[in-house]
Amino acid sequence: MGKLAKWWVIVSNSPKSNFLKNLLIILAVLAFGWSLVLSMPVFNQYKKVLNQEDYQKAIFKVISVHYDPGRVSKAISTSSTWFARGLIRGKEERFSLVAYVKQPHSESELMRLVPIGSEIDVWYNPEQPNAIIAGETLRVLIFNENTFTDTHKYFKGLLLVAYGPFFLVLMLLVFVKIFYGGSNIVPSEES
Repeated sequence: MGKLAKWWVIVSNSPKSNFLKNLLIILAVLAFGWSLVLSMPVFNQYKKVLNQEDYQKAIFKVISVHYDPGRVSKAISTSSTWFARGLIRGKEERFSLVAYVKQPHSESELMRLVPIGSEIDVWYNPEQPNAIIAGETLRVLIFNENTFTDTHKYFKGLLLVAYGPFFLVLMLLVFVKIFYGGSNIVPSEES
């Protein structure tokens, strides 16, 4: 048995024998937290893909724009948001401008970028919720001929990024448990 193998047998028989398993459990918890953080964007993309047939092209006429620079304090930090209120087919709606214009530094800059009275081509689905979730509205989407093709690709990639690390760590944990069973990861010379 080589020096490294002997060293590992000593380490694996020590109180730290479950180091690899414990490390993988910690990584699984962190990966699960990562998955939770990204669950809302995944949900948004899923809703768009699921309901893509219900969206119709429409015109969004801007009646006001809103900019919130966010806040940073010891207790809480919020990110900046910018959106417009406008009319679609005579009904007042909100439209997240995050994908439409670069982040402004003030409300006056946003008003220059998106003047009141502007008409913006959008995809509209009045059956979706009106809330801004994870930086976007599901009811009003920026118009692009490839919106739903791009959304489909983005959804698949986001699924991989959001849940891939968690399942990878779980598979490694199962692998360690199956192949190494007990605390001694390196088989002894008797076996």
